Amino acid sequence: MDVLDVLTLPGERVDSTIFHGGDGYYYHVREVRPRRVRLKCRHLVKHQCEGTGCMFFVDGQLKLQHLQPHSCPRDHMLSEDILARRTVVQEAKSSTSGQSVRKILRDFKLRLQPELACRFTVARMHSALHNARSSNYPKLPKTLIYLGVLLGLPNMRPICTSLDGTDYVFQGVVGLQGAKTVSVVFASGRMLQLLQSQPNLHMDGTFKKRPRKPKCRQIFNIVTNHGGTVVAIVRVLMQSRSENAYFTLFEFLKRLAPGLNPERIHCDFERATINALRRVFPDADIVACLWHFGVCIGRKATKLELAALANSNDLIHNFIRCGFIQLEHLSRCDDNAVHHGCAVQGPPRWRTLSNNRRVQRLTNLLVKDEITPIRFVHEISTVNEGALNHGMRRDVDSGSDSDDD
Repeated sequence: MDVLDVLTLPGERVDSTIFHGGDGYYYHVREVRPRRVRLKCRHLVKHQCEGTGCMFFVDGQLKLQHLQPHSCPRDHMLSEDILARRTVVQEAKSSTSGQSVRKILRDFKLRLQPELACRFTVARMHSALHNARSSNYPKLPKTLIYLGVLLGLPNMRPICTSLDGTDYVFQGVVGLQGAKTVSVVFASGRMLQLLQSQPNLHMDGTFKKRPRKPKCRQIFNIVTNHGGTVVAIVRVLMQSRSENAYFTLFEFLKRLAPGLNPERIHCDFERATINALRRVFPDADIVACLWHFGVCIGRKATKLELAALANSNDLIHNFIRCGFIQLEHLSRCDDNAVHHGCAVQGPPRWRTLSNNRRVQRLTNLLVKDEITPIRFVHEISTVNEGALNHGMRRDVDSGSDSDDD
């Protein structure tokens, strides 16, 4: 076995050292003896390489000798790899621009040689870069009120600026912890100016993307259509979805944007949101969203175990489309619904006494405005579906096509 001069490299862990002889095989210390140091291959765990070596002094110089042969391939780029790894970790640690780990790694790899860049995969570097970037910031608090206090500190200002570094996006925290009305508001100064100039606003909350810590009920978004593009203006972390929480938030937004006076506000069917909007913006038209209307019908159908019927029945889809009809045309829709109820006919097997009486009763209720058209459509669909299922069951039981139902 050749005796090689000992070279060292800093390890990936703090205060760790890698020993090698310059031939592509690298070792960690395994055992220290009085006259020599036994070494193990650094790939013992990852690649089950059983290569070993030892270090000893010859004429006052430290030498290295391979003992057990290696099964792992030689690596002649480890020194460049370790240096590059330390560099990108340091860049992630000093980054305050809010860039993702993937973007930090992607930008760094563009500066490396291709044969070295291919070694830095996301799977390998994500954990190290995430920990390095997170070490700059304090741990997330448990409540929104403390998050607002934390973001208001001067040393947290760099992470609350826009990507171009010219605007501050954290606008403050409002509400009371005991009343569950706390909201943390994010909006740049330029977006607040845009907010005051827009006649139409769209508001909605999302639950799937809310953070696990600190706890919050939803992320509330205010967007608008600007230049043919949907632009997010305000994002809010809300502790609750109560009317008082919405009222506190909207009052705070009016203080941030004194010229805020929208003509029309689109939102979902959440009663707390609608009531708070009417209290803060009494002159604005509160318009429900057609998409949320369809969602409500779908949820109701699922709750009634009629999801399959709602998907296949054209009456349900046509009723959802009625949201596009102007108000002056709704009376015509009512007349058509009444006419449909009076003219309900079907195969002879459906015309049972129970069905006919129920159809007549529903039609009379609709004519007297005692039920809504959507209730009429739902009940009629239930009658027809029930009759059909009843007829199908009788066919299976008796094997007969008799009309004597």
